[in-house]
Amino acid sequence: MKKLFLISVCVCALAFASGCVVFSHVLGGPSTNIDLSYVKYPDKKFCHFDSIMNIAVLSFKSFREVTSDSVSNWDYIGPERSDLPLAQITNDLKAKLKRRKEFNVFGHGITPEKRPSVHMVIFGVITYFNISSDAYFSTFNIDNGKVWREYEAKQRGLLSINYYFVNSENWEILHIEELNKGLIRTTEGHKSKEEALSSVKGKDKMRDALISQINSDLITAFLPVDVKASYALATIRDNRLFKKSVTAAKKGDWKTAVEIWERFEDENPEEAYYNKMLYKRYIRQDLDGAIEYLSTAYNKTGNTVFLKWSTKFKTEKELEDKYRNSLPER
Repeated sequence: MKKLFLISVCVCALAFASGCVVFSHVLGGPSTNIDLSYVKYPDKKFCHFDSIMNIAVLSFKSFREVTSDSVSNWDYIGPERSDLPLAQITNDLKAKLKRRKEFNVFGHGITPEKRPSVHMVIFGVITYFNISSDAYFSTFNIDNGKVWREYEAKQRGLLSINYYFVNSENWEILHIEELNKGLIRTTEGHKSKEEALSSVKGKDKMRDALISQINSDLITAFLPVDVKASYALATIRDNRLFKKSVTAAKKGDWKTAVEIWERFEDENPEEAYYNKMLYKRYIRQDLDGAIEYLSTAYNKTGNTVFLKWSTKFKTEKELEDKYRNSLPER
């Protein structure tokens, strides 16, 4: 039985508070957005998480505090950390792992009696953490006949962590995953450099976003996750029936929507095939069927956008097969 991290995440650009990426149908013409979900499989795997039930997440530390000898036994635990961002990173990762109900997650307070039941230990070393802000002139603006300089500010954050995965029996390091997360937050329309800098004075939101996203990146690197993303359903301008299909899809009435799209396969094949392809892949969760359908769509329309989607789906299929074949037999 496959195990999934039930984490609803958006596919986001490398910019703080920039929202989610919308996957456009690139057919041209009008469209409307709809949120769809799918299972994203990892592109690498160093160990079999499906055989692991008990995990201990120990305190994260700065690189100055860690030597090869200090990670050789349970003495690594040391005193519990309360300083930011170390404690926050540790607690955030524990919380994310606990959302996976199949895992028993232990923390700093694990007793010596329970240590033998732990299958894997995870901790991290922060190699770099910095948040900086800057403001600069961007353009001239006119307000009530007066010309004034307009400034914008940028807050940049960068967090680098080496995550250690350790065999709790002999403290052999199974894997070290090096991750970096950079985010940028921009504010505009300020009348002075001081006002612009004041708009990005606080660092808490940037720190929270860096920590949450880098821990999520760690999880998605090795385990399947449920991903929610925004896609563009094609529609046809001034066509009430086709717009009815899109409205039905957005309300969850996919049966009505598909019936209408099938009626348009000859008259408007690109829009009809495109929307039905999304239905096959993301509603029916039929990846093989979607790939086969895309071949039919390309042969019918000659539009190369269907070839691009076919390449995307075939890559996802390869990752899914690779992951499933790597799981131990039960």
